[in-house]
Amino acid sequence: MDRLLSGPALAAGAESFAAHQQRFGPLSSGAAPSLIGRLEANNLLGRGGAGFPVARKWRAVAERANGKGVVLANGAEGEPLSLKDRTLMGTRPHLVIDGAVLAAHAVGADDIVFYVGREHGAADAAMRHGLMERSAELRGRARLIQAPNGYVAGEESAAVHFRGRSSAGWAAGRRWCRTSRAWRQPHWWPGAMTPAPAW
Repeated sequence: MDRLLSGPALAAGAESFAAHQQRFGPLSSGAAPSLIGRLEANNLLGRGGAGFPVARKWRAVAERANGKGVVLANGAEGEPLSLKDRTLMGTRPHLVIDGAVLAAHAVGADDIVFYVGREHGAADAAMRHGLMERSAELRGRARLIQAPNGYVAGEESAAVHFRGRSSAGWAAGRRWCRTSRAWRQPHWWPGAMTPAPAW
């Protein structure tokens, strides 16, 4: 976590897009196409109990997405005493946004959903502000939704289920790809629906 949170002091609040770009440079458009291969070459394993290869999951999503995938960056941790997701989203929102953009490009998803716990006010505000600092094109394909309060709301299937029922303006025929946490691997969720823009 130290490497993710390097940079300005956490007490300073959310890092601006300008400061983020000054530290990391612009997001490379050439990084996404080779990302699955690099994950495979480095044998990155999932953070769940099974330790499943991340590249295999991402490749499966990429083979099925057809531009109709959705990356869901799940920042709705409900674990008591856990602050990792809200700290990352609240202080380094552009790392989360960049990660979701790279994942979406790598797997062929056209939509991105940032799922933030309702009780995580600073994270919600930082992510909303961070998205407003980004291009109109990205804002048009990204949505931020508030997860309901409670421990189970951050569990992966609960996140997808909640998002699938939370808006009346949904279009059928989309498929979900979610990240198990804001910076981790996507999973495939066939048969789900995707929302109309919530901006």
